[in-house]
Amino acid sequence: MKGNIYWSSFARVCRFNTATKIIDELQIPIGEVYHVFVDHKGNVISVGVEFFSVSTNRGNNWSAALACT
Repeated sequence: MKGNIYWSSFARVCRFNTATKIIDELQIPIGEVYHVFVDHKGNVISVGVEFFSVSTNRGNNWSAALACT
């Protein structure tokens, strides 16, 4: 199966492309990252302490951070 595998660690999100075998760190507009989710359409959602951000192109570009208050 080819696709991406995502994981988070503190203030970063990483992606492993199973087709190219390349690991890269994604630059996201929030600080501390607690969870990373990928929905059935391939949107990547990153959740932090007070903010979350969404990428609609597999983590290449991110929306502005949104406050979770």
